[in-house]
Amino acid sequence: MKKGIFFSILSIILVTMLISGIFIAVNYELSDNFDNEKKQIQIMNRIVKNIDNDLGKAAHIITFRALLAQLTRITENGTYINDYEEAFNELAFNGTLYGEANEFMENNTFYVWLNNFNERIKNSNFEINLEFIDFTVTQNSPWTIEGVISTNLSLTHKKGYASWNKVLNSTESISLIGFEDPISTVETYGRILLSIEPSNVTNWDASQVKNAMETGIFIASNRGSNYLNRLEGSLSPNSNGIEYFVNPSDLSGAGLEALIYNRSYVDHEYWGSSEPTIYSISGITNSGYPTFKLDNETVYAYNLENNTY
Repeated sequence: MKKGIFFSILSIILVTMLISGIFIAVNYELSDNFDNEKKQIQIMNRIVKNIDNDLGKAAHIITFRALLAQLTRITENGTYINDYEEAFNELAFNGTLYGEANEFMENNTFYVWLNNFNERIKNSNFEINLEFIDFTVTQNSPWTIEGVISTNLSLTHKKGYASWNKVLNSTESISLIGFEDPISTVETYGRILLSIEPSNVTNWDASQVKNAMETGIFIASNRGSNYLNRLEGSLSPNSNGIEYFVNPSDLSGAGLEALIYNRSYVDHEYWGSSEPTIYSISGITNSGYPTFKLDNETVYAYNLENNTY
C-alpha cells in the first residue's frame, strides 16, 4: 500500500516564501518618486504587470491551501465535499469551510492579500482600486488544476498623467501529483491512502496492469472521473479523468475483506454501482490475485483481449 501525502515540508517552505515576498515588485515600483510624466507612465505599466503577476502567485498559494483544507476535511470526517466550487470560494475569500475557520487559510485569503496591498500603496503617487469579480478552479489536465482570480483594476496617477481601467484574469496551475485521492480515502475508511502518481506506460499488457495495481499508480483515462469531481465522490467519466486498479491485497491487509467484491477492479467500476460482465485475467488473477477481474471495456483499453477467461 502506498501512503498518500498532503504536502511536503518543502512545499510549505516554498509557499511561505511566496507569501512573504508577494508584494516586493509592486512595492518597489510604488516607492519611486519620479515627477517625469513619461517615467510615471512607464511605472504604471509595470505596476499593472506586477499586480497581475502577484495575483497569480496569490491564486497559486490560495488554491493550493484550499485544496489541502478540503482533503484534510475528507480524511478527518470520512465524507466527500458537498460542492467543491463553493468550498474553494468560501476558503479563498472567507478562510472558512462550512462556516468554520480553517487553519490552512489563516492569513491566506484574497481579502488578506488585498488589505496588505492597500496598505503598501496608500502613500504612493497613484490611486489604485481592485475589486474581486470571480474565483474559479478548473481541471486543465488529468494532473493539474487551474486557479483563476478575476478582478476589476482601476489605476490613476494622482497628477492625472494617465489611468488604467481593465479586467485582470490572473491564472496559475497547480500540480496534483502527491495529493491524496479522495475516492480511495473515503471508500476504504481512511485505511488505504493513495497519492496521485501518474503512469508513464504507453503499451499496456497484463504485466504492466499488474504492476500498476501493485504500485497504486494512476492512469489518465476519459473513462474515469477527474480529480475535482473526486472531491465530491463523483465517478462520472471526464475528458481529464484518471483511474487506478484496486489492489485486493491492500484491502485484505487493511482488514477490509468485506470490501472485496466480485466486480471489475478498475476504480470507477469497483466503487460504482454498475454491474458489467467481468473476466478473470491471466497473468494477474492466476498469479496471486484470485479475485481480480476486469470489465470488457477495460480489457480492451489495456490490450488484454487475449488474457481473459
